[in-house]
Amino acid sequence: MKTKIFKQNNLFGLKDGDGTVILPPKFYKDFIEEVKDLTLQKLIKIKLVDVQYELQPNGMYIFKDENNKWGLKKYNSELIVECKYKFISNFESNGLAVVELNKKQGLINAKGEKVVECKYDCILNFESNGLAVVELNKKQGLINAKGEKVVECKYDCILNFESNGLAVVGLNNKYGFINEKGEVVVECKYNWIYSFQPNGLVIIDSYNRRGLINEKGEVIIECIYDDIDEFLPNGLAEVELNGKWGLINEKGEKVVKCKYDYIWDFQPNGLAKVQLKNKFGVINKKGEEIIKCKYDNIFFVQTLQSNTLVAAKSNEKWSLMNEKGELIVKCKYDWIYDFQPNGLAKAKLNDRWGFINERGKWFEDV
Repeated sequence: MKTKIFKQNNLFGLKDGDGTVILPPKFYKDFIEEVKDLTLQKLIKIKLVDVQYELQPNGMYIFKDENNKWGLKKYNSELIVECKYKFISNFESNGLAVVELNKKQGLINAKGEKVVECKYDCILNFESNGLAVVELNKKQGLINAKGEKVVECKYDCILNFESNGLAVVGLNNKYGFINEKGEVVVECKYNWIYSFQPNGLVIIDSYNRRGLINEKGEVIIECIYDDIDEFLPNGLAEVELNGKWGLINEKGEKVVKCKYDYIWDFQPNGLAKVQLKNKFGVINKKGEEIIKCKYDNIFFVQTLQSNTLVAAKSNEKWSLMNEKGELIVKCKYDWIYDFQPNGLAKAKLNDRWGFINERGKWFEDV
């Protein structure tokens, strides 16, 4: 029978001459190459044998005997590892599986060979960088796929590596981070370190005060703020100090000093609603007040042209302004809705419902 190897999501399967799937694409290429010339009957048997246990991508079955001990055998029932382990994990993409013996864990390869002796209390999954966290006597370290120690078991915790190749580590309730070589980039001196942001900055916490450092561990902002939010796409982050909110840029420079009671998210047009002493206004991304904080409420109104107008409330009446803060309609409406595809917005005036256009012209009926 002529078969064809096909690939899907970096795994491989087999089809017959008519394109019918014989083995689904969930195996490694070495295994598929090994079985591609078998008869259809034998290939079907591979799919059916030991249905209690899933065939691993490398063509191995993990199975257990009547004593609940686990072993390893090949797809053709050839014994690879006798049943002696308390458990054997699924094989990872690097060809290794965790095994446990006498309450200690180690690693074996697909041939059943020991890569790491059963000496650790726990071995976690390998990450995409080829490293795995290991634990011994309540301390964590790192090993590579060869079983070599990259970091001794000395940390209280090692978190997952981030895309920049750094991982947060904890020691004596203080946190720092290391690189993939196990080198210390930042000593364990902070109360907490948050996840890195796309701009390469990370929020740090020291005694309930927050600051910023970069991937090199350089301090961008000392821990002086009560809170720092994540950076927005416009490169700004909201910061809190003594119950008031302001804005900083990615250099740590103040764009708006901490004076507002609240700052809402920026709109696509670069404007944000702000609150000060129960009054509302609007600022731009430079921190300039486009609309002074003198209104009882403010919300943004979307128009057909994707422009954003500002509806502002004062003395129970609503006005309409453009993105520059220029008045389009004075405070006279009871309510204003978003603009519809016909270019009009539903509005209420003196208990009568009608519509207005973007210039504020009133239409009783449409």
